[in-house]
Amino acid sequence: MKAYVEYLNFLIKLIEKVGDRQDEKFEQASDIIVETLLDGKMVHFWGPGGHSSIFAEDVMYREGELACINPIIDPNISLGHGALKEINYFERVEKLGKIIVKYNRIKEGDAVVIGSAYGVNPVCIEGALECKKVGAKVIAITSPAFSDSLDNDETRHATGKGLNEIADIYLNSYSPFDDLIMKIDEMDQKFGPVGTIMQLITLKALTTTVIKKLAQKGVEVPIWRNALEKGGTEFNDKYLNQLWCKVKSM
Repeated sequence: MKAYVEYLNFLIKLIEKVGDRQDEKFEQASDIIVETLLDGKMVHFWGPGGHSSIFAEDVMYREGELACINPIIDPNISLGHGALKEINYFERVEKLGKIIVKYNRIKEGDAVVIGSAYGVNPVCIEGALECKKVGAKVIAITSPAFSDSLDNDETRHATGKGLNEIADIYLNSYSPFDDLIMKIDEMDQKFGPVGTIMQLITLKALTTTVIKKLAQKGVEVPIWRNALEKGGTEFNDKYLNQLWCKVKSM
């Protein structure tokens, strides 16, 4: 079988797991977000560390996404400021998670959607614990297959917990333990990571559910338009004016 066919077929199977096995969880997670927005509170989206940073970037000022949320993008734990520095060092600094929560003014009544395929790094765990401490609801998108199996204490938070154990509710992205799905006879090393793709697919399934529920409640849902299209920038200005002082990454 050709590699691209094998890879795509495996992805399809993982996507089917996400949708077929979590109906109740998608309903509960989307209800939390809908209720938070209707109560006038903020919903934060955060991918704390490494490749998970794209989790927040992909909903930020993106056509068809909610224009009433706070994507948290911290350069200290972004690959753009050095992949080695971030993955091997910064995301393992426990107090940094608490600082990021405070800096973004996450408060009681807010909801925080935290996306981390592995769900173990200290910034992620410390951040989730701090969110709960201040009274925010935590929704996680993660893969317990990894966090439940990892035996390297150097990369874990001091509690040893995984993100799925801390969150009020978690959605399983079904990434395999080693994040890799391809294996051939000609080499020992597996390849073909899927963690980021599965995180984003699960995220999109959640945000589209939220948008549909808001619309069905008769709410005028704030949705970004494509800023490259004629009139797009002007249309988006009304949302930018509302968010400018609230979203530090904007």
